[in-house]
Amino acid sequence: MKSILCRAIASSVVATGVMAAPAIASAEDGPIAGCGKGWQLLTVSEANASIDWRIYTTDERAAVEIVVAGQDQNLDNHLCVKQYKPNQGQDKHWGAPDYIITAAMDNVARGQIR
Repeated sequence: MKSILCRAIASSVVATGVMAAPAIASAEDGPIAGCGKGWQLLTVSEANASIDWRIYTTDERAAVEIVVAGQDQNLDNHLCVKQYKPNQGQDKHWGAPDYIITAAMDNVARGQIR
């Protein structure tokens, strides 16, 4: 499962790696859209810090950080993040006991003019 995830991330890096770095640098000040129930509004840096990195190598971590930053499509430097509790028995498939899965997506910015 991990190798499939890493291959998917690697292919996504090719598509989003060039766009992700400028997204952080060009984030503008202004109103920030919130997140739905159960999701937490975090900056891109905070979102990356919240990930359980135990199953990733250094290279994989760098690739995942680029993919996470690329989720910020509205360039406000914020993402909606949700963490899922470990599921006994299922978490071993991720490569670490009590592994916490983290989901990140862009906060929907309605009414913002860019």
